[in-house]
Amino acid sequence: MKKLIILVNLILFLGINKSFAVTQIGMQTNKETIQKDEEIELNLNLNDVASFTIEMYFDASKLQYVRGPENTNVMGNRILYTWVSENGENMQSLEAGTFVFKGLEEGMATVTASGEFYNSKGENVEISDNYIDIKIGNEVQGTVISQSNISQDEVQMLSEGDVKDDNANLAILRLNYPGISPEFNKNIKEYYLVVDNTVQNLEVVALAENNEAIVTISGNENLQMGKNTINIIVESKDKTKTENYKIYVTKTNNIELANANLETLAIREGTLTPEFNAKATNYNVEVANSVDKIQILAIPQSENSLVKINGNSVINANMEINVGDNRLEVVVVAQDGITIKKYEVNVHRRNEVEETKNMQEQEIQAERLSRILQENEIGSGNIENILQQENNVWIVVFVAMGILIIAIYFVIKKKRTNKEKF
Repeated sequence: MKKLIILVNLILFLGINKSFAVTQIGMQTNKETIQKDEEIELNLNLNDVASFTIEMYFDASKLQYVRGPENTNVMGNRILYTWVSENGENMQSLEAGTFVFKGLEEGMATVTASGEFYNSKGENVEISDNYIDIKIGNEVQGTVISQSNISQDEVQMLSEGDVKDDNANLAILRLNYPGISPEFNKNIKEYYLVVDNTVQNLEVVALAENNEAIVTISGNENLQMGKNTINIIVESKDKTKTENYKIYVTKTNNIELANANLETLAIREGTLTPEFNAKATNYNVEVANSVDKIQILAIPQSENSLVKINGNSVINANMEINVGDNRLEVVVVAQDGITIKKYEVNVHRRNEVEETKNMQEQEIQAERLSRILQENEIGSGNIENILQQENNVWIVVFVAMGILIIAIYFVIKKKRTNKEKF
């Protein structure tokens, strides 16, 4: 049945068109840092929306929910809030609500937001900027991993790495639990993992390219049921740059319900690089300058998962693109409603200069291919001549051997005849 659904969607892939509206969800706090037992206000701001239902998840080991607007329901670390415009019109610069939290433990706590957003026309509205970090305590506490945790090969790799003072990239990231995706890349900042309900802590090895950069890890201990966020913060040696690597961990007693992988991801007008793999989350596609609209197809592995393409609940869509880079975001929400996995595709539409250069490169490649084919034809002719010459030599050899055998036969026969006469 699943294969049939995928096949049907692949057939329909070429013919579906959908329009998109775009806005942002802004998340701001009234303080940059709080202490334990101190309260902080989180404000949501939206533009050009007439109604929405928003889901927020927070780190319950670091934050306690205190209060929020009306029509808010709270279950564990999940906040559900619904709002509808009284006159049905879009609201400009809407203050969607203020949510108050209290700090419980020192560290870095993440609050994420997702949901369904609509404008006055009933169109889905794309959202962005849907998470924020709250710092609790003067310093971010966590596990600092030393080089005693790594192999000699890794030590050698680190010694040959970039040692610039403003380098805040990780060189190594791994866990003591299998299944993290995607594979580590210093330029990818978000990772995903599902663990069973017996896992309490995760051991994280995180080492910076510059071994004098400061690496702090939080959120990897006392994992709660549901969604957890591990923050790995790298501060450069000169303290001018900071990078935050996140691992979103779902702790569950039903791993199948937490499947947020894609089965298929494709763009009709171009080829994904690298080739699609459910565990890989970042891709690039290059299309011709003449392409101003693309068709994207995203089918989840689990039929009960929800797929959002740039914030819209669809599995296939037509999308207009501009010259240059166009960022597409495909978010899969698992059947459990908690586990989320984000795939990113950068579609690069060539400009006129790049298009001309591309055509020239294709012409050069075509000429090279033609020359290689011609050389192969000549080479084949030479080989045939050589083989023909070798065949002629063997014919001469076989004829000579035949004559020699006949001569020997007559010599032997003559000797026997002479013996009989005597």
